[in-house]
Amino acid sequence: MSFLAAEAAKVHDLHSKLIEDCLSVIGGYPQLLKAAMTGLISIGLALAPDASDADIHVLLSGFLHPEAQAWFAALQAAQPLDMTDIEWLSELWTICHDKDERNASLDLDLWV
Repeated sequence: MSFLAAEAAKVHDLHSKLIEDCLSVIGGYPQLLKAAMTGLISIGLALAPDASDADIHVLLSGFLHPEAQAWFAALQAAQPLDMTDIEWLSELWTICHDKDERNASLDLDLWV
């Protein structure tokens, strides 16, 4: 799945849809959790050189997903992205204060 996600991410029109689909699978199909998380992280890596603000904002929606695993996967997928041009990210601020140390730690890496 990670190979397919990375290849499909080369098609710019699919970026946001792929991210949304992976987040949906993470939240709704526990048996596919690992594959969907790996796919989302691969998409983040593939998007890194030319991610649009729209793609980044769709990924940021994963930070507020009701499923904690989706937060973690979205945070991992966001690590390679350049978000310095985005002024204020309320999603990052919110998850900075997460009780899950793993999520808060990844978020702090993005914040600074």
